[in-house]
Amino acid sequence: MSASEEGRGNWVFGLIILAVGIIFIVENFTDLEIWGRVWNLWP
Repeated sequence: MSASEEGRGNWVFGLIILAVGIIFIVENFTDLEIWGRVWNLWP
């Protein structure tokens, strides 16, 4: 595994964490049940 592949993996992982954090913040401020819908879609 080259350094560039490892860096890209870390970048994607960070982006996923950032997206989850944004969803939590939006849900807290707007009272949308985003996670309720996500868990219903989860197989």
